Amino acid sequence: MDIIKEIGGSKPINDRQACDIIDRIRSRNLRLPSDYCSLKSLLDDRSNPLSKNVLNSALEVLSDSSIFGLYDEEKSVILEFHLRTLLSTINAASRSEICLTHTSRDDLFAQLIKFAKFYISGDDSRSEDIEAISIDEKILMRNYNNDFLLWILRDAVHAMSDNVNQKSEAIDLTSINGVKDENISITSDINSQLQEIFSFKNPISLWYSQWKKLDTILQNLINLNKDKNDLEIQEPDERFLLEQLWSYASVELIQFRNVKDDITQNTNALNALLRNDPIARSLWFGVLDLSQELAMITQSVQNLVFLYYLGLRSLQHAPNIYIRSKAVEVLIIISKKHKIFNSQLNIDFQDMLKVFREISSNDAVKFQKLFNIISRRCLATRNVSELTLNLYKNIKKDDRLQKTIYDILAAELTCPITQDMSEQFQKLPCGHFLSVQAVKTWSNECQNKKKLFSCCLCRKEFQYEEVQNEKISAMHQGLYQQLVLVKNISNIQNTSEFKTINGELTPLSLPNIAINQDQRKKKTLGLLKKAHPAYSKAKAAIKEEKFPVAIFWLNRLLENWPDSYSIRCERAYALKQLGDFYQSICDLNIAIHFKPNKPHAWCLLGSVYHQMENNNLALSHVTQALNLEPTNLQSLLTRGLIYINMNRFNDALQDFDALLAFYSQKMIFSRSTSKVTSIIQKLHLEKFAFNNPANKVVIVECLRRRSGLYYKKNKFQLVKQDLDRLLRLEPKDRDALLLRGKSHQLMNEFDLAIKDFNKALMMNPKDSWVINRRARCYAEIGKREEAINDSNRALKYNPSNGYFYTSRSSIVTSFGHLEQALEYANLASIIDMSNSENAYRLAWAYFHLKRYGDAVHEINLPVYADDDDPENAWRWSLSGFILHFFEKEHDNALSNFNKAIELDPDLVDIYCYRGQFYTFRGEYDKALKDLNQAIDMLPNETYLYQNLGHLYFEMGEYNLALKALNNADRLLSGYLSNFSNKVARSRILTYRGMTYHKLEKYTEALENLNRAIGIQVINHDVMAIAERGSLYYSIGEADKALIDLEEALKIMPKNDYMCKSLRNAYTIKGKIYFSRGQQIEAMDAIEKVKTLESKFQNQWGTNTELSKECIEQITQIKGIGLDLLREIRAGFENEKIIFDQHTFNKLLSHWEKVLEIDSCDPLSSSMVSALRLMRKNHQNLIKP
Repeated sequence: MDIIKEIGGSKPINDRQACDIIDRIRSRNLRLPSDYCSLKSLLDDRSNPLSKNVLNSALEVLSDSSIFGLYDEEKSVILEFHLRTLLSTINAASRSEICLTHTSRDDLFAQLIKFAKFYISGDDSRSEDIEAISIDEKILMRNYNNDFLLWILRDAVHAMSDNVNQKSEAIDLTSINGVKDENISITSDINSQLQEIFSFKNPISLWYSQWKKLDTILQNLINLNKDKNDLEIQEPDERFLLEQLWSYASVELIQFRNVKDDITQNTNALNALLRNDPIARSLWFGVLDLSQELAMITQSVQNLVFLYYLGLRSLQHAPNIYIRSKAVEVLIIISKKHKIFNSQLNIDFQDMLKVFREISSNDAVKFQKLFNIISRRCLATRNVSELTLNLYKNIKKDDRLQKTIYDILAAELTCPITQDMSEQFQKLPCGHFLSVQAVKTWSNECQNKKKLFSCCLCRKEFQYEEVQNEKISAMHQGLYQQLVLVKNISNIQNTSEFKTINGELTPLSLPNIAINQDQRKKKTLGLLKKAHPAYSKAKAAIKEEKFPVAIFWLNRLLENWPDSYSIRCERAYALKQLGDFYQSICDLNIAIHFKPNKPHAWCLLGSVYHQMENNNLALSHVTQALNLEPTNLQSLLTRGLIYINMNRFNDALQDFDALLAFYSQKMIFSRSTSKVTSIIQKLHLEKFAFNNPANKVVIVECLRRRSGLYYKKNKFQLVKQDLDRLLRLEPKDRDALLLRGKSHQLMNEFDLAIKDFNKALMMNPKDSWVINRRARCYAEIGKREEAINDSNRALKYNPSNGYFYTSRSSIVTSFGHLEQALEYANLASIIDMSNSENAYRLAWAYFHLKRYGDAVHEINLPVYADDDDPENAWRWSLSGFILHFFEKEHDNALSNFNKAIELDPDLVDIYCYRGQFYTFRGEYDKALKDLNQAIDMLPNETYLYQNLGHLYFEMGEYNLALKALNNADRLLSGYLSNFSNKVARSRILTYRGMTYHKLEKYTEALENLNRAIGIQVINHDVMAIAERGSLYYSIGEADKALIDLEEALKIMPKNDYMCKSLRNAYTIKGKIYFSRGQQIEAMDAIEKVKTLESKFQNQWGTNTELSKECIEQITQIKGIGLDLLREIRAGFENEKIIFDQHTFNKLLSHWEKVLEIDSCDPLSSSMVSALRLMRKNHQNLIKP
């Protein structure tokens, strides 16, 4: 059909490529989902516009709804692509000065009606496939992008029509409240309603022109920046659009708050599409849709932060599911750009979930379902589109990724002039943003000097009226309010009292507060102040941590002494403790203005910024305090805490060391200088009484923080030294007891750990975490009954904690119950799928059971995991170990080790595994370097010395090998029958026996090998038997040698280490047969030396018998099963995981369906195993 009436001509460019794509779209068999993206890119390219003939062809094909068939989730996404491409076609036609005839317009309206019917009928047919689906669930499942696109296409067609007076026909959706359109009956059928909607009589939406303006800015931005790779050039352009998006969204939010019933005639009309879920705030949706597109193309982390909070703010204040679903989609898209957004979304999602859960568990479940549905749709979009292939482009090169999201927010909201955070910013004509207070103060200063207003940053001059007329930045206001929500700031003061201070505070360079220079008068006033009854009451309230009461009395004092430095500081401290940071900053700025050379206010101001997580400002203020007084203990402590927040741990340690050293000197010089007294003081500083109680608090906190840093660095001996000192000062400090107990535990001092945990439990007998830790210690020393009892107690107090089930797996492993260990690890996965330690425990449970294929499966990164997340370093490390030991993929193993070190250089196991790898490869220098580094990091671990002993053995350094192995034996503590200890002792004795053999100390060698074999650890005694056979051959006992060698050779080698030992066994066996003249047997043994290879059996190998349809069915069932589990978890109240019987049976039967199709599917096997264990042993998790 002749859709377009052309006006003028246009030179065709890129037409052939576009025509090929259009032909494929026309054909169902040849059409690819990515074709829509390719065609849309050509249509949006304004530098090479398509010819009018091609546009005519594109419009004809894309407006034909008959090319769609059956409807499913993927078709919903493809329909969205189709409608977006159709919209780009109409826009391209409009730019080419093409307009529609009345007939063409009516034809397009008719096709839009068919698309709408297809969309509606598709939703209905899809819903019929789901059992007992409710209307609410149908609403959640809708792809609202299609609703919006159908409506925006209607307006776009209107805009292209001949002789359309848009202004006279436009109606503001927000200006007509409660007006019912009499022409549209709410009881008429859908067909008649659609006829009314897609009609020229139905006027164009007023908000369309606003949306069109924003869309034009975005498209210009895309085209202008297409060939630009300079972030500094692109970022300001994007910033302008961001401000516009925030501005329109803020207006929509305000209008929603002011207009409770926002249902207009167009809203009623759109109910035909939404069916009982009314559309409102369509411009709001359009703003979010444009924000999503901007998020996908931007390379600026800062702009992504602003877009993220636009989405989050919309989600928090969404008036309906229509806006909420779009906000969730925007947040999910942004979360894929970088891990910092993924982590932030997890936090914000859980916060929202808690809010809904407080309303009702049903609302929480709905929200979880909505999130799951949109996540699947985003995944489907990624699968059918090439549009997201460049999501991560250039993002990782931005240095601002080193900052947190809150750092970026704080920097944006900090006025560059006043250096204080503000909610109200004005954009100057030059483009710079300043706080309203800074603009006002500087304007007054400029007027007093009778000069033009000049920007403080670029020095450009403007008329005062130009500045005065600038609007307040909606983006800054919105970001500030989000930051306030994060910080949970409460304004508890009398605002009338503080309004002047907050409103008139100016930069220090422009003082407006008079200072009395009369020192004698100040001294007299100071004495009167301390004698005032309000002073003692304020001090008492601060000591008792009754901060609102303290502020009340401090306000009374400031009425009489408004210039008091100490009262300002006291009130600022109380305000900080209550979380009112900004009023605290006001008081401290005034105090600093009074006395800029005193350190207390500088230090306190730094601590406020530290608590606000503005680390740079915090550091500069505290450093200023230390410049004034380098030995100030509180300043050193505060700066150390700031360094910790900035991950500058070595700098923090230097400050803590300096603090304790300065305090030691003060203590010594404040006492008697006799020789004996000085020695006593140096040895027992912690026993002395503190002249200043505040110093005791500082010293205790310093010891606590320094011990925490030592703990992170695995320096457990230093941890214990600091905590010993701290506990002499504060014997009932529970946190210190727990950290010292954990340090004892990691140093294998389990009895001492249990003592500390016992003391901690006396203060809180129901602390399930401490009980669980004590259970693991009991297991290490072989007290099985105590370990199981403690584990049961921990689970009783906190049955929903997945980590406790992981611990139970570890405990039963200690006693050799490997199958049960696997069952508990699987159950932990059901309780908490995010527990990384459980995946580690599962891998080792499979490993001990010789199910190496399953172990590899558990180690592999999930498809949704972030490859660059330091939390996944252990996976790379352990997968390298498996690849090297069992799959002989040595190059890949080394690559994985290096990747793990890149992610987490402090993970000890990496150096241990890589050291073993280098030992096997004969690169002994590299192996020695890795193992020594591991021992430096963790000097009390027996397995490190085992591997060092093996390395020295391979190097021929037998005496050094014996020394290392003896250290390994010495460090092997706890219960000797512990499964892990049995494995370790078997290895130590085997290596030691091999070493004595090389030293020709045959008696010692035989004793060690006999003891290793006697331990009888499954699959770990084969090397000992083979080596004893070799030893018997060396001492001339050939018959005994053959017996051991034959026994060892019955084992199928699972790795190259076992192969090496068994090849040696075949070699010796051949020598024995040669010596006896048994040539055939000898040659057979020698031949096997050449052919022996390790065999790795992967139980979960691909099942080639499964058809493609079965695999797709399994994937779909598993995806729904995981979503079902998440939805069930979202409905749990108060973090208590209790399944009702019906839900539990539904979940179990769902996962059993997969096993009916493929009995070897690993995920389903684990899920079914876990659910059956829950039903068998933990009925308290299931209610009738």
